[in-house]
Amino acid sequence: MKEVRKNVKNDASELLITYQKIGEIKNNPRNSRTHSKRQIRQIGDSIQEFGFTNPVLLDRNNIVIAGHGRVTAAKLLGRSQVLTIRLENLSPGKVFISYLCLVSHFPFFHEFQ
Repeated sequence: MKEVRKNVKNDASELLITYQKIGEIKNNPRNSRTHSKRQIRQIGDSIQEFGFTNPVLLDRNNIVIAGHGRVTAAKLLGRSQVLTIRLENLSPGKVFISYLCLVSHFPFFHEFQ
């Protein structure tokens, strides 16, 4: 896969959408969500069937905000990189708030990430 960099402006900030090498992505040590082997296989099956349609959210330090399961599934599929959205312009507090908003507006999100 070739690296794609595209800046998309929205009302809140500028998003950096890019393919990121999996080896450069760091798991969030505060992530309380774990996935069973079955869930990881299901995520991998979805990636194989539909492609990587749901980007992993990263902070400015390449730490996963959302998408730990997608990264793990991509590793198992032998992928070297994943589609990401980097939230570089947000402070750690705003990153946390954006995650809480995502989960509260889309309750099912936490079940499938």
